[in-house]
Amino acid sequence: YNKSLDQRKEIENAFKNNLFFCHLEDKYIRMLSGITTVKSFKKGETIIKEGEKAMGLYIVIEGIVKIYKISKDGKEHIIHIFGEGEIFAEVSLAENQTYPAWAEALTDVKIGFIPRDLILANLRKDPTLALAMIGVCILRLKNLVLSIENIKMKNARERTLFFLWEMTEKGKKSEVTFSITQNQLSLLLGITPETFSRIIKKLKEENIILKTSGNRKFILAIDKLKESLKR
Repeated sequence: YNKSLDQRKEIENAFKNNLFFCHLEDKYIRMLSGITTVKSFKKGETIIKEGEKAMGLYIVIEGIVKIYKISKDGKEHIIHIFGEGEIFAEVSLAENQTYPAWAEALTDVKIGFIPRDLILANLRKDPTLALAMIGVCILRLKNLVLSIENIKMKNARERTLFFLWEMTEKGKKSEVTFSITQNQLSLLLGITPETFSRIIKKLKEENIILKTSGNRKFILAIDKLKESLKR
């Protein structure tokens, strides 16, 4: 697979935007770029099917990807939303695995595909790369534990408040922008869209949400948000 210079730059930038790979020396970024194939998907297209043999992992170069499961009654449950620089389908690193969920393009997306055998060969050769990948897996596990804790131990309002607090980077900024719609956000939080809308309306009345721009940008009262989390 011959990549153009522009494609190599796109892939390298995606890895540089990743929390764990951004600190690596350029030689590692170039190596990862060399084994990554660029694929494009239109909004709504399926990237991964649940149950398919896991042949490799993916990194988002451009756009937004949702990971979801479908319950027996046909309902969709969003597990995670991934943006630029984020890696998914790392389950493929284990032997004889299938993809445990579906992946779909929420927008037009460009993603990098890294074949399992190639990434494993490089991980075996260099502990620096292996440690970066372990970091990705640990973060994913931590996020899953937090998601389960939120759904099982917090009510809908508490889940929303906790999510907003995380979006402010624990109070470091008052303005947050969402890359997905409020309907998709409600599904990610395990809340019905109607309940989520009522919660947002109530938070506006309480002046926790001070201002909205469209339905994807909120300006929050950090002190009030922090105080509401303590109740």
